[in-house]
Amino acid sequence: MTVALSVLSFFCFASPAATPHQCTITDYLRVIEGQQPQTLIQLDKEPRSRAHLDADLAHLALNPSDLKAMVEVGLSYFSVSESRDFDLLERACTHFSEALDKTPQDAELLMHLGLATGARALDMKPSVLKRLKYAREGFRLMDKAVDLAPDCPYLRLLRGGAQLMAHPILRRGEALKKDAAAVTTFMASSAFQQLPDYQRARYHLFAGSFLDREREGRDLAKEQWRLAAHLGGQSSIAGEAKARLLGTFSSLGYTGE
Repeated sequence: MTVALSVLSFFCFASPAATPHQCTITDYLRVIEGQQPQTLIQLDKEPRSRAHLDADLAHLALNPSDLKAMVEVGLSYFSVSESRDFDLLERACTHFSEALDKTPQDAELLMHLGLATGARALDMKPSVLKRLKYAREGFRLMDKAVDLAPDCPYLRLLRGGAQLMAHPILRRGEALKKDAAAVTTFMASSAFQQLPDYQRARYHLFAGSFLDREREGRDLAKEQWRLAAHLGGQSSIAGEAKARLLGTFSSLGYTGE
């Protein structure tokens, strides 16, 4: 067993009373309606690519003090890294940290810094203690994000995905159950159906992977993975769902075996 966690492909939604940059319902749905939300982090309608990263870097070079451009570069580094390219993960953390210095109470930004930090625990080169430090610091940041916007299923989805593959030593079981309950409740709402297919695929992938933790949930898990595979198009989300259906998926982190 290794002290590591897997961050599934990373993915807001909260009560109307949420403070700015904490994923209000209005801002979450504006992206669906083709409008420009006021939050720093927008909902992706498709996976980010290397070309997306290059464009974001070019824009930041022309606008070095632009906070949103800084965040976009961090998000692109994080997405393109796929939690495997640790140099890109380190760069993502740097950009998220610099942005967080300017807006320390942004829940989404805290969550993404936590995810990128925690994903660095997958690097087998550092010592076990250093990898454990990355994992714990990552979850500390994720927990802070959820505390800032506890009614946000998007944040619950992100933290839940990381917790699915967390080593038992990190004791994330109870928080995972709470996140899964929040995500499931959101998936049963009409608002969920308004999300882009790519985003709904992420929720179905998480739901299936959570259900698969118990043997009696296997059939229900397969239903969720089929939906994720169908909605995910050519994305890595769809690829993972198909691999899970075939029984060929290989986890990056702790699998419980």
